[in-house]
Amino acid sequence: MARFSVREEQIAPRLSPEAYSRALQLYHEHAVEQVVQRGRQITAQVRGFHQPFYTVNIALGEEGVQSATCTCVYEFGEWCKHIGAVLLTCIRNPERVETLEPIETLLHALDAETLRQILLELAQQGGEIAQRIEVLACAPRATPAPARDAPRFVTDFVPDVINLSIIILGTVGRAIQTLIEQQQYEQAFQMIRREMERLILLRHDNWFYDVDHDADYDSVNALGYLLAEVILSLTDSDEPLIDAIVDALNQWRSPLGESSDAFRVCALALSPRAQLLDEDTLLDLGMDLPTLEHDLTIADDDEDDLEDLIEAMDEAGAEFSLGFDIAHNLVEVRLRLLERQGRVDDYLELARASQMHHCYAIMCALQGEVERAAGVAQKQFKDTWSWFSFARALDALGHTATAVELTHPALRKLTSRRRSDAHELERMSRAALAEWLAGRAESLGNYTVALEAIQIAVRENPTLRGYQMLQRLAGDQWAQMRRKILQQIPLRGKASEVAEIYIYEGLYETALEILDQQHALTPPYAMRLVEHAPEATRQACLHEAQAIIRAKQSNLYPLAAEWLAVVKKSYQVQGDLEAWNALIQQLMTENRRKPALMPLLERLAAE
Repeated sequence: MARFSVREEQIAPRLSPEAYSRALQLYHEHAVEQVVQRGRQITAQVRGFHQPFYTVNIALGEEGVQSATCTCVYEFGEWCKHIGAVLLTCIRNPERVETLEPIETLLHALDAETLRQILLELAQQGGEIAQRIEVLACAPRATPAPARDAPRFVTDFVPDVINLSIIILGTVGRAIQTLIEQQQYEQAFQMIRREMERLILLRHDNWFYDVDHDADYDSVNALGYLLAEVILSLTDSDEPLIDAIVDALNQWRSPLGESSDAFRVCALALSPRAQLLDEDTLLDLGMDLPTLEHDLTIADDDEDDLEDLIEAMDEAGAEFSLGFDIAHNLVEVRLRLLERQGRVDDYLELARASQMHHCYAIMCALQGEVERAAGVAQKQFKDTWSWFSFARALDALGHTATAVELTHPALRKLTSRRRSDAHELERMSRAALAEWLAGRAESLGNYTVALEAIQIAVRENPTLRGYQMLQRLAGDQWAQMRRKILQQIPLRGKASEVAEIYIYEGLYETALEILDQQHALTPPYAMRLVEHAPEATRQACLHEAQAIIRAKQSNLYPLAAEWLAVVKKSYQVQGDLEAWNALIQQLMTENRRKPALMPLLERLAAE
């Protein structure tokens, strides 16, 4: 059974203050029921307002919550109040979590006939369950990939839009991809069609708008890219299937909307054969049909057209960003097909023309042309992601020393530009590359490079893991470095990560100050700090609670009560419960006309 290692301070930042407060209220009202953990999966029912119950599903990873979903319609933050309430229940009342064997373990012990009877009984319920069984029953069984010591594909290091689509669709996505790889394009299309029409039917009269960004919307777009892969795999001899796909897209045009990725990517993939988008729409996307045709067919002439288009779109800026994304993703699909077909020269030509230099270099390395790959990297790579994917490829292919030798000066150059680089993602990528380089350099005994790299990682994105690695690699230099590092890290990085470093160093009041100044202090974090800095923690928490009470934000009163619980703990730490009793009585007197607050204050006074 997977250990539930989530801490409360990890929950609050993932919810809005309102959602966190309501999660606390639901927890105290015992609204969470039937909490079951099976392996790494947790499911629970939470009593609702618009529905009797909402279902929460939580997937656990190595470092906490990997994903969490709820059947409610909350759209205003990362997690809803129901997810928060379930997590609070798991943390505060683990005895309420029923632990059961994972479904895989139960099914493994059953024979084929018993499994068949279970499926038949489920299918008799009809509806979506029966449809899912039918789809999965028709899915091909993928042959297990042979064990291998070295990677085979560029996508082992640079996952493409098809990889993402398979992850989104799960078993169905893997089944469709297996059919495509087996060149069973008709069956793959029929499976995509059934899934697409099932999702459209679920929406009834509601269209799939770009703003939806829910699981159904993501699944529809994922199916669109898998269908684009089918389209790009077809030849002229598959004309009847092409006609059937065109007919299906015309039927889906209204519910999907012409502006959706799912429709446009398929329409553009079909453009050499059937023009479903008019010229005005293509221009709105920053595209023109002749160039797109070249992109997808690898024409021998005018091979610079695609490169010229990408440069023009890049200069045009955000206005054509949607068109650029779709074109880029279609190139990824085409590259994937060329690689699976063993057409290395065509792959390299398209990768070069589309300026996907990291794919070009990794393909060269896979072909054993490491020197050529290194030359492309040194000449063409401009961003951290290209270097990181290429370095990991060289490392996996057994060229770790070369990867370190090439990446070290590249990291220096990338870091020297950091003052003019305002992109958070690029900074985080630099930190990840630097930490990777530090680990590989250390394994080679190159401690000078390792120390320099981990210093960059900690400066760019301070984490406790990186800080501890820096402490280890610094050795005798640590005493001299420590003060400067502690002065630098508050300027960058996530407040909670920086606070963890100061807590590790025993600088509790500084950790509290950083969290408070960056509005990242939460009651769970405060409860961790109150044992070590009771006075400062009390002042911060009392300020937060009083601000909510003065503003008469009744929906946040449960959150105010959590802040006051830390205040109470601070008095307990100092052995001064008399002062706490005086404070809570004062609060109850001042707020006696606030019926939503009084029960919470009375509970604090009685506990």
